[in-house]
Amino acid sequence: MACNQADYKPPSVDEIIEQELIGEDRDQRVQEIRDNDEELRKLTRNYTAVPSVWEAKERINEITSPPKPECIPDSIHRDEVIEEATSGEDGVNEVVPPVAVEEIITPDPVEPIPLHPAAKGARKLLASFYQSCKAIDKPIADGQGELKGVIMGDSIDGQSGLQDGKIRKITNLDTFVESHVVLSELKSDANYPGPQCRDATKHPPLFAYASRKYPNRTTGEFKIFSKGGGITRSSPPASGIDCSSFVSVAMASQGLKMSKDQTGFRDMTTRSLKAQAAKADSCLSNAKVSPSSPLKAGDILNVATTHTVIIDSVGKDPLGIDKYAAADNCNGISPKDFNFTYIHSGAILNSYGPSRVKANYHRSGVMWNNLAVMAKRLCHEKKAGNVGTRDSRFSGMNSNFGLLRHKSEDPECVSDKKYQIEGQKCIEGCENTEKDFQDV
Repeated sequence: MACNQADYKPPSVDEIIEQELIGEDRDQRVQEIRDNDEELRKLTRNYTAVPSVWEAKERINEITSPPKPECIPDSIHRDEVIEEATSGEDGVNEVVPPVAVEEIITPDPVEPIPLHPAAKGARKLLASFYQSCKAIDKPIADGQGELKGVIMGDSIDGQSGLQDGKIRKITNLDTFVESHVVLSELKSDANYPGPQCRDATKHPPLFAYASRKYPNRTTGEFKIFSKGGGITRSSPPASGIDCSSFVSVAMASQGLKMSKDQTGFRDMTTRSLKAQAAKADSCLSNAKVSPSSPLKAGDILNVATTHTVIIDSVGKDPLGIDKYAAADNCNGISPKDFNFTYIHSGAILNSYGPSRVKANYHRSGVMWNNLAVMAKRLCHEKKAGNVGTRDSRFSGMNSNFGLLRHKSEDPECVSDKKYQIEGQKCIEGCENTEKDFQDV
């Protein structure tokens, strides 16, 4: 029987939700499905027009990617978490086959380069959480196992998470530390902790949904060694923070303003980061990119309602554009080809929280699939001889995804006031918080 397009009726959002959604990420997937449905209706003019083959392929790739945990809802208010935040506690793409290498070439040593202020802030905050320079030297990479000795749920020990988010608890501190890529090494270091330093193996960092950090009203210092509302009171001591709070604190520690008229600390969420980039007086903008410079250290990858990270170190051919253009296979680019690192606080590997991550650890996800879409388009631009700079937003990409760049070269976007971080004195001698040794 012939197919009549006029007779087609797509499944409703509620039908998709009923058929597909189970498990702990249900709330996040519901919102993602609704967002996808809205964008598909725009793409197909309410299912009455057929998009191009390219647009359809990229959209399908994006929709079929698994979701990432939401970082913090915009409805959370400062007053709901300020007390805990400031009260410190003791204690399926085609891939080019690999090319055989006939000769091993030892690369020339790479001279360290100054860090972009946003990347510098991210490194200082990360090292402060762990009270060690080694937090930067031990990134999460492909093959890293999940954390053990930690659980999460809607409610634990009678305490629920904020805004219906998951709440977390460390159930076995020794097991947690032994399974952790950074803490396990610190535990075996006879010289750790150093002078003026706390012991993070007894008070570890942890991802904590909706746990925010604010400067102390008296000292102006960010108090980071507190659980916040995303970790149970019954848990052993921990330092909790979510993704957008991590980015906000890192930026503030280097005097990076979100708008030119900003006077104090500006606490951002993933949604407000997206909105800020569109404002006239903003110090954030959607990044301009080219095939030879698709992203830069200090850029912010952001998916509104979902997650945000700061790009930390950018390696050669960071998105695989040169490799796949040379192979005439631009559509083969996938996240596993990425060659850069980022710093964030995320639910990665069972709630790692503050961590440095090699981007090619990822295989899918809204953030990484959309970045791959951008890379493919830039690869095609390179093949066509279009090597100039253009906006990083391409058609067919999720409207919540953004590659944001701070206008740090604009004096109006940089404040003389750099907020201090609790425990910062411990890591002031860390050379890797000042320079990028490009170890990606």
